[in-house]
Amino acid sequence: MRSEQVSYLRRVRPRFVGVVLGTICGVVLAFAGPARAADIAIDAPNESAVGQTVIVTATITDAGEPVADAIVVVSRVAQLGGVSGFAELDRGTTDEAGLVSFEFVQYAASGELERLRIEYEGPDGTETAEFDLIVLPGPQQYVTSSGVDVGFVNVAWLVVVIGLVWFFLILAASQLLIVSRARTGSKNVSRAVPYLVVGFVAFTAVGMFTVVLTQPMTHANLSPTEPFDRAPAAHVGEQLDYEGDGAHHAADVGGEVLYIQLGCASCHGIGGRGATIGGELNDSTMSDMEEVVDAVRGGPKGMPIYAEVVLTDAEIQRIIDYVIEANGD
Repeated sequence: MRSEQVSYLRRVRPRFVGVVLGTICGVVLAFAGPARAADIAIDAPNESAVGQTVIVTATITDAGEPVADAIVVVSRVAQLGGVSGFAELDRGTTDEAGLVSFEFVQYAASGELERLRIEYEGPDGTETAEFDLIVLPGPQQYVTSSGVDVGFVNVAWLVVVIGLVWFFLILAASQLLIVSRARTGSKNVSRAVPYLVVGFVAFTAVGMFTVVLTQPMTHANLSPTEPFDRAPAAHVGEQLDYEGDGAHHAADVGGEVLYIQLGCASCHGIGGRGATIGGELNDSTMSDMEEVVDAVRGGPKGMPIYAEVVLTDAEIQRIIDYVIEANGD
């Protein structure tokens, strides 16, 4: 009897030990579990225009609790020398609520689906979250139609007039060809002249139509480049200390910076003193805020159009203040 009990215990003991060890391992694994990853909640627009300031916010939490004083980076996919990777756009530090805000200017090509990434360096490693942003053509991408403005005379009228002129020229040249072929006893050289005339007329006609229909830049490209230089002649050859743009935030950009960045100086000169294309800007031309805003929004006489998403009314007022202070009367 005792031998049977001993035999039974020998058979049961390994099973019991295995069950106990398995239970202990299961409990340990259940409590340990995998490393808990931080959560990154992103608030970003679905699309943005070229040249527009994009604002993206991210909230970092860990186990439902906000992560404060964490350094977070936003980057975008970029290519350089055939190598693709993420390029940093902005970085910031989370506040007590785990919130961080990023701000950058959209320079990606229009029509592109931009891939961006939020990156947070946590105690358990780097946590990332990616999102896409549709890039639209910016309102500052304004292309003027070159050529002289002659009121109702447009490209269609010019095509009709040039077509009639060259029609009669080709008709006259063809009649000359018919007359020359009717002559008898003429030399081969003299008979080849009408063919050359017809060929020349046809060639120049095709060239003229090409010029009118494609409207290449003519007057601006043939003009001297000196009036369009943005750097004052007084600064040439001088060594000036770099002072920066005077703005650490987009809302702090001064009138002078906006005046240069938006290309106003290329037409109206440094400080609004006037240039070949644009006139002088002073008290008399910049005193009426409403008129200035209408001109900026409407773009008269080939002036680029700036929508409010690119240039706000407050920024226009800063430009006015700068020009009046720099040029005045």
